[in-house]
Amino acid sequence: DMGKIIGLYLMPHPPIIIPEIGRGQEKKIQNTIDALKKCGRDISQKAPETIILITPHGPAFRDAVAIMAEASLKGDFARFGAKSVSLSFENNLPLVESITACAQDKSIPCIEINRSTALTYNIETSLDWGALVPLYFISKFYKKFKLVHITYSFFTYDMLYQFGELIQNSVESQSGDALVIASGDLSHRLTEDGPYGFNPMGPKLDKTILSMLKNCDVEGLMNMDPHMIEEGGECALRSLIIGLGTLSGKKIRSDILSYE
Repeated sequence: DMGKIIGLYLMPHPPIIIPEIGRGQEKKIQNTIDALKKCGRDISQKAPETIILITPHGPAFRDAVAIMAEASLKGDFARFGAKSVSLSFENNLPLVESITACAQDKSIPCIEINRSTALTYNIETSLDWGALVPLYFISKFYKKFKLVHITYSFFTYDMLYQFGELIQNSVESQSGDALVIASGDLSHRLTEDGPYGFNPMGPKLDKTILSMLKNCDVEGLMNMDPHMIEEGGECALRSLIIGLGTLSGKKIRSDILSYE
């Protein structure tokens, strides 16, 4: 029985949402906590063999997608003062190999990150917060999955979508269902006291992305005004476009659980 992609989730990754980091501050984004828990429960019912997570914050290359190729993937929240919160997962290495081979076939640059490549490029092999925050909530409800960890690249949107399509092909060439998590935050420029200050394009960008998601308008997402994207400052679109590529050719519908 061949595998298939059984769902796509867009999940944000604010570290402050982890109680050991937020220390009460997280209560301000309770809707988001509730939504992430709902995703966790949903995922446990779907019981995928593999979770493929796409993050902006792993080892990023401008010109290549990076896939973790260590047998065991682990990380903690030490950089946010919560070293005790750590997670560890088994990698689905056959699927990683298949994705890498597929990418090579399609001439899409893709690099496997193991100890030696990590040393060469002086990068970390531990899991980043873009992966850890969603996985923290998922593993509260479901733990029996292997993880595939992908850091997006700054390719054209078309190429990112194609990369998603080849993930779909790879999953369908093996046994075991997979589910995709697109990790990303929308605009970082919504408030004066936000990390990047306020930009009027911020709220506009979020509204546009949300309405296109609601209508499953993949075409629209891939052709958004670059100026708005640039000024709005987000890290979710590329994750999302790869994710949508993994659903290529399928009928999709979407639910928006929470936006804060």
